[in-house]
Amino acid sequence: MRFGPPDVLWRIALLPVFLVVVACMSAPDSEAPFPGETSVVELDPGSVPDTTAAMRGVGLSRGQRLYVPVYSHIHFKNQERTIDLAATVSIRNADPNHSIILSTVDYIDNDGVLVRRYLEQPRRLGPMASTSVVVEKGDAAGGLGANFLVEWRAAQPVHAPVVESIMISTQSSLGISFTSPARVLDERSE
Repeated sequence: MRFGPPDVLWRIALLPVFLVVVACMSAPDSEAPFPGETSVVELDPGSVPDTTAAMRGVGLSRGQRLYVPVYSHIHFKNQERTIDLAATVSIRNADPNHSIILSTVDYIDNDGVLVRRYLEQPRRLGPMASTSVVVEKGDAAGGLGANFLVEWRAAQPVHAPVVESIMISTQSSLGISFTSPARVLDERSE
């Protein structure tokens, strides 16, 4: 069976190579950037990236007052049976360039009464730094509806910290853990 003269077969075989060469010759030297992205050609290798410019479209804050729920115990099976929990409140500065100042980390009980203050004076938390406080398992001073009030501020607008509580317990073969994120009560206006 014959498909055609040999020179036609060579032309068909070389067509994909020809198309690749033409495509490479017509491609621009650098790819077009995504909207808002700086092309590689425009970057100065010795310069430091301007993260402030990158953050302009992101919601920034100069401070907040946060409500963080914690649980010293939870009910299971019925109202009388409980499991004691250890609670950790994690505070993470999510800003890669700026510090924040923690001014309040207060533990408040089921009735809204202050149980203990975890800060005697404001504490600086550097860029990307973290801290935590622990309510030990068996410490039921806060009760089932305990919470933390966390207040922070910054000298300039920053990414808000990630604040959450983590509760955990193990008893016999039973293990339980869960998290609860902070809720913003108000933003610092100045």
